[in-house]
Amino acid sequence: MKKNLIIPILLLLSNTIFAQSNKCNIKQIQLETYDFATSKLELVQKGFSNLDALIQSSIDIKDKKIEKITYYLILPENSYSGVNKKEITVWDGLHKFIFEKVNSCIKNDSDFENTSMIVFRIPLSKENIQMAINEVNSKK
Repeated sequence: MKKNLIIPILLLLSNTIFAQSNKCNIKQIQLETYDFATSKLELVQKGFSNLDALIQSSIDIKDKKIEKITYYLILPENSYSGVNKKEITVWDGLHKFIFEKVNSCIKNDSDFENTSMIVFRIPLSKENIQMAINEVNSKK
């Protein structure tokens, strides 16, 4: 009988620990977006000829609600500075993923209480996504 009780307790404990470590933050949003983009790369890349470019996602937030998400194409010719960025539309699946992930975080996490904008860039090639993941993971 004790064995039957131990398994549910361990499951509950591991879920509680995981929930605490899976806190919503901008780093987590980026990493999950990179994972999503990698898994759906052909759809994310569709319509883009320069796969060394980046998609910049600019998310305007007001009163813990997403006001607007704007996407820009950032070209390597500009050294990725974004000086000559061009507003674009992205694959609906990517937009929906970003919207739902950010919306969930800002509604459910007090760390986003005073956040008015989230900006990050999404590479268009598997190699560049991996470099972005390594860069994000190296930051504290």
